Amino acid sequence: MLLMIARDKGSTVTEMSQHLCMTPSAATQLIDSLVSHRLLKRTTDTKDRRKIHLTLTESGKKMLLRARKQRLKALADVLSPLTDTELKQLVKLQQKLASRNS
Repeated sequence: MLLMIARDKGSTVTEMSQHLCMTPSAATQLIDSLVSHRLLKRTTDTKDRRKIHLTLTESGKKMLLRARKQRLKALADVLSPLTDTELKQLVKLQQKLASRNS
C-alpha cells in the first residue's frame, strides 16, 4: 500500500480499497494501522470534506526506501552467479515475455 500511495500521491481510501480489492472497512483498518505507526498521513480534501487523501510521512518514505534497497540487494544476491552474457540473455527473455502480454 505504501508503494501505491507513493506512486499515486493523494490517493483516497476508496481508491486504495478498490485497487487492493479490499472492502472499504478493511482498507480503513489497514490505513489506521499505518497512520498509528506514523507511516501515512490523512488529509481532508479542501473542496470535498468527505474525501480523505493519503500521503506518506517522512517515516513512511524512509521505510519504503529501506524496503527498496533490501529488494535490490536480494535481487543482486539471486543474480550474482550469472555471467554478463547470462544476464543479457535473461533480460532478452524477460522482454520477450513482457511483449507477449502487452
